[in-house]
Amino acid sequence: MKVLKRFSAQEDPFYNSITTIVQDGDNMVWIGTRGGGLVIYSPESDSYRKVGVAKDAPANSTIQFGIVVSFGTLMTMPVERDIVINNSSGFPTYILLHDKNDLDEISKSIVATQYTNPNIIYSLAPLYENHFNFNFGSTATTKYAYTFLSIAALILLLALINYMNLTTARATTRAREVGVRKVIGARRLSLSIQFYFESALTTLISFMIAITLIEGCRPLFLDVLGLTLDESFLSSPTLIVSIAILLVICVIVAGSYPAIVLPSFKPTDVLKGNISAHGGNGWFRKSLMVFQFSVSLCLAICAVVMTSQLSYVGSFNTGMDRERVVAIPIKTLSPAQRRSLKTELVNKPGIEASSVASIPLFKNSMSGVSLVTSPFNEQKVGAKWMVADQDFVRTLNVSSKYSNENSGSVYHLLNESTTAAFGFSETSHRRQMTMGGDHAPAITGDITGVIADFNYESLRNAIQPLILSVVADSSSYIGDDPTLYVRLTEGSIPSAMIDDLRSAYVNLSDGSPFSYFFLDDAFNQQQLSEQRLHEVFIIFTFIALLIACMGLFGLVTFSSERRRKELSIRKLLGATIGNIVVLVSSEMVILLLVSIVIAMPVALYFSREWLAGFFYHTAIATTDVVVPIIAALGIALIIIIIQGINTALTNPVKNLKND
Repeated sequence: MKVLKRFSAQEDPFYNSITTIVQDGDNMVWIGTRGGGLVIYSPESDSYRKVGVAKDAPANSTIQFGIVVSFGTLMTMPVERDIVINNSSGFPTYILLHDKNDLDEISKSIVATQYTNPNIIYSLAPLYENHFNFNFGSTATTKYAYTFLSIAALILLLALINYMNLTTARATTRAREVGVRKVIGARRLSLSIQFYFESALTTLISFMIAITLIEGCRPLFLDVLGLTLDESFLSSPTLIVSIAILLVICVIVAGSYPAIVLPSFKPTDVLKGNISAHGGNGWFRKSLMVFQFSVSLCLAICAVVMTSQLSYVGSFNTGMDRERVVAIPIKTLSPAQRRSLKTELVNKPGIEASSVASIPLFKNSMSGVSLVTSPFNEQKVGAKWMVADQDFVRTLNVSSKYSNENSGSVYHLLNESTTAAFGFSETSHRRQMTMGGDHAPAITGDITGVIADFNYESLRNAIQPLILSVVADSSSYIGDDPTLYVRLTEGSIPSAMIDDLRSAYVNLSDGSPFSYFFLDDAFNQQQLSEQRLHEVFIIFTFIALLIACMGLFGLVTFSSERRRKELSIRKLLGATIGNIVVLVSSEMVILLLVSIVIAMPVALYFSREWLAGFFYHTAIATTDVVVPIIAALGIALIIIIIQGINTALTNPVKNLKND
């Protein structure tokens, strides 16, 4: 790491605030955040001195960190040492190669190291290939990134189709110009170039307006997605070149159809005001219209299904009472401090119950699975493991399905998903079982009861077998991330109670910061990425429907212009406004019905694929499909009828006076 500037301890007061760093061995470094950069410390006897400041990692970097500590230093810190030793998932390892072409050779050589065995297979992959797979704390996943990109491409395509349709639909205003220019010698190529230039100018102006809107809406959009963007990225050559390429593509696509159709008008026809035989192939324009409404209806149906699922998740019964439960991380407290804190909170007004457990629920801290041998049928069962005190079930209001009295100070409870695999029943005799014992303290006790299945992870996952080891003094069992759960009494003021909890914590701690979260907030946070996807879908659906309706307006206008003489003659022969409206709208209604037939199965497919990512999900109701279809169809019919009435009210003499 490059040193940008050197300091002495006296030059920076922040250095003196670092009082808990312990050195073990040579070449250990500590990097702490300060302001916009990283402060680097290196050992010098028993203290650390600042040797430089490093820049923040870019916002789009795979690896984001605030503090970096060497493993040697971590092993001297009691709490962090346990985290390192007990990490069953391992740590990502990065290798800087002299030559990227040596990747295969390096991969083969790894098998010869002292850290391998026949049961372990190593593989190397370039960091850029794993950018989304690592997903260090970001809510952006590969699936959602591609989803947003695909929807944005569809919206842009809808806009380009609209431009082509509206341009050709308004061809009558340019028909005489094209005819006159052809008569005086203009070639078809020169006319095509002119229309391409006009399309390029329109597209360029649109891009400038779009960039202005992006700048204005960027804070709101990034807030919705929970993203940050570096200014350097916005001015990077990669982004600028990408925008330029996109501009060229839009010019080519938007200008192609008008540049082909408009110059094809025959001078003899257009100078007479007859363009009914021109304006491009009707089936192509209708196909574009069907595509527009199909995409819009797909987005609308998917958005409604997402709304139903998020509503279902919000009201889902997780098997515990999450309301009014405050979770306080206490891993920096000693066992004695944890006991004192829980004891102090027992008699505090406004607190209904409290319990210490080995993990924070809904924080993805139960990634490991223990392979346990059932004492009833000797079967190997993969189960999650949690340690808690005797008040845990009461604090979270978890239902007890079966409980043996006089359980003692140490015992085990099984959730319902575990009992079948364990061969346990209420008539079973109490059996002893030991959990832990490798890097965690061994807990030996009888299996004395069964608790109801409750969700302790995301609703994307099924409830897995869980063994809850109940220890009267669970404060001595650190676990991965010990947490104190406090249930507030109904009617208590949360802000005031948080202040009381903070005061009790600070009085007992050795300066470690107080932090907390509400259990229901943590549960809702797990659905945050889906909530953001839903919000973006709503915005995209609105834009797509708006564009599709504009395209429909253009197509109805073109159809009316093409049939203006026919409609005028019908009106002179006695056709009513209703008859004219039906004639104009019937063809459009058929196109809309075709769009519905295409959109429904596609939308249902993608909706089911998305819902399949949740183990617990709602069923797609008939109303989820029918309501957006009726809404979109109603909006489209209003546009068609208004344009039809406008056509019917036109004076037929005006359309026929030149014939």
